Amino acid sequence: MTPTATLAISIASALFALAGVAVGIIGLVQSSRAHRVAKAAADAAEAANRISEESNGIAREANQISRTATQQAHERHDVRWDADFGGEGVLVVKNLGRDTAYNVLIRVAFKGGEPQEVEAAEVARHDEVQIDLPAVREQLEKDRQEDAMPIPGILIAGSAMRMYRIDIEATWQSESGRAYRDDEIGGTWSSLEP
Repeated sequence: MTPTATLAISIASALFALAGVAVGIIGLVQSSRAHRVAKAAADAAEAANRISEESNGIAREANQISRTATQQAHERHDVRWDADFGGEGVLVVKNLGRDTAYNVLIRVAFKGGEPQEVEAAEVARHDEVQIDLPAVREQLEKDRQEDAMPIPGILIAGSAMRMYRIDIEATWQSESGRAYRDDEIGGTWSSLEP
């Protein structure tokens, strides 16, 4: 083989080697880019999974709220209240309905005065809540004293006709958590006697 041919083969080999190095460098650069793209895709997939898990949790909560709302919308709940005096200045508020009232709050105001509140975790059918009303006891004592004093010029003995306003409001929840309110329990009493 002639030196010129050998030189030509060496140059061609060197050129092929350089081309191989260039292809290798280009492959390395592309591989690095592909790795960055793959990492970004993996990070995006991980973020998408987190968002999907949060969305699933929110959807479960929404389904539970929807089930509860549907249950409450079709709920048959019978709680009816009645009030009367059960002792000296003690108002008794009774559940006459067939269902239990939960998280009960009874608020009573005598003659427009400061309301008194009593809470009960539950009031079952025919159970009652007793509310001590010192203002009623005081009024009852005052009425008895007035009735004991004769009125000059009046021959007929007896008590005067009196009317007392007692505002009663009950708020409670059903077993499913639906809120109820009744503010028509109160009214006018002609006697504060038990």
